[in-house]
Amino acid sequence: MQFWKPNQPIQNGKYIIEKHIASGGFGITYKARDTYLDRLVAIKTLNPQRELEATFATEHQKFVTEAQRLARCPHRHIVPIYDLIQEEGMWGMVMEYVAGEDLASYIADRGVFSEAEAISIIEKVGDALQFIHNIGLLHRDIKPNNIILRQDTKLPVLIDFGLAREFNLGQSLSLTNYKTHGYAPPEQYEKHGKFGAYTDVYALAATLYVLLTQERLLASIYRHEESLKDPKQHNPKISDRVNQAIMKGMELLPQNRPQSVKEWLDLLGKPSVKLPVLKTFKFEVVTLKSEERGLFSKKTVLVESKTTKQAEYLTEDLGGGVTLDIVSIPGGTFMMGSPIGERSDRDKTRDKVYDREKPQHLIAVSPFFIGKFVVTQAQWSLVAKFPKINCDLKLEPSHFKGANRPVERVNWYHAIEFCARLSHHTGRIYRLPTEAEWEYACRAGTTTPFHFGETITTDLANYNGTYTYGSTPKGIYREQTTDVGSFPANAFGLYDLHGNVFEWCADPWHENYEGAPSSSRVWDVGGDKENYCLRGGSWLWGPYPCRSACRDFLTRAGVNHICGFRVACFSNRTV
Repeated sequence: MQFWKPNQPIQNGKYIIEKHIASGGFGITYKARDTYLDRLVAIKTLNPQRELEATFATEHQKFVTEAQRLARCPHRHIVPIYDLIQEEGMWGMVMEYVAGEDLASYIADRGVFSEAEAISIIEKVGDALQFIHNIGLLHRDIKPNNIILRQDTKLPVLIDFGLAREFNLGQSLSLTNYKTHGYAPPEQYEKHGKFGAYTDVYALAATLYVLLTQERLLASIYRHEESLKDPKQHNPKISDRVNQAIMKGMELLPQNRPQSVKEWLDLLGKPSVKLPVLKTFKFEVVTLKSEERGLFSKKTVLVESKTTKQAEYLTEDLGGGVTLDIVSIPGGTFMMGSPIGERSDRDKTRDKVYDREKPQHLIAVSPFFIGKFVVTQAQWSLVAKFPKINCDLKLEPSHFKGANRPVERVNWYHAIEFCARLSHHTGRIYRLPTEAEWEYACRAGTTTPFHFGETITTDLANYNGTYTYGSTPKGIYREQTTDVGSFPANAFGLYDLHGNVFEWCADPWHENYEGAPSSSRVWDVGGDKENYCLRGGSWLWGPYPCRSACRDFLTRAGVNHICGFRVACFSNRTV
């Protein structure tokens, strides 16, 4: 029975119910629209069919208490709670609507994960579990259906805290009988079971078992009616270390399991497949400075200075002699956006463009990897032949042809599909960079309009040089893309961030930075979900869009010969 119907307004019209998403013995979840903030949300209530049960009032109060507690404890891999509402006597938990696919659907459509990719997901979910355990909560319903991979970043998000309860290690609790067979350990079947972090460890290990084998786990295992087969019997590619860790995490007796999620994750170790091997490369960084020369009639000239830098990177072998280099970017903080005065008088007509870059604000950035170059046509053509994930890809979409030229005429969906296919092939989760990551990577520690200084020249970037910026002399206009790496790198060892092609980012478009997050995550709250961010300028445009702070947008289904992208992924050094 559904409590609310499609198109039903609640909370005096603040939310409009769009559709029912899912039902379980414990709760019902709806997709709704927040009309005040113009965003999609998910709203979960207790299952109204349980209203006649003697324990309903108690469960209702616990639902409210846990919602309030979780709302005060944000974590990047836990679905955020926005609000707690009451409508017609029924409490509802308003959460972020996470666009993406749950792990159960993912493996049903595409088969098992690689060991490296599965462990990467489980480590992130495990970090979320450690977080809630530290505040005295158990999730008690870890399973593939309750873990969603975000559509844009492919990062896992733990959802459905309907069974979450407070616990003290080893304390006997009388809890609800609702559980998921195959993922619930024996203590959840007992009337007065003793619960601890090891309870969620069992379910997390069982989830990894399914991600690597696609085998359905049966409740009969805990009753000793049949024994649990080693996951390696179903998938010989599983390493001995991971096989043993899963079996240890699924021990029937709680005392035989690792007693914390961290202890169990330590058994997993690092993935044995495609371990990152960091290499280094050296490169020259060019800096431009203005200098006045002449005894009587002064003349301003641009002087180049060069320094040698070194950066760390990883190489993915895509096959066929094609590789992809991703550079390690250290974490840090920076001021995102343009400062007051970053324009010349002749730019007054572009005031609205500069308003997009305001207010300037401090951003904390976690370490990550990003493409040394934008994706080339050679890389694109190879990955486009990998198995389809969500949509078809043309093998040669670009207007300007050349194996080492940027791929262009690809829209946001195409870029996301490229990342998904690349992730499935390599076992490393690739994605588009966020806007904050892109600007941080572009600036590479600088605060000037361009990473090489206050101005730009056609000797240092591919843009329409017949326009000027500041004191820049007129330059050339190449009227097409150029091979990646044709111009000097920035201080992080990244190429072509100014000009050549605009680059897609993971974020939907926002008119300015009012309300922007202070971290480098995707800013997916609010905004224009039809248009997505572009960065970096292009061969077609003049110098001002090439600035580090400049922002632009395009409908995510739009294609043209000035838009490409570079890939990113999270550092193996952080969760």
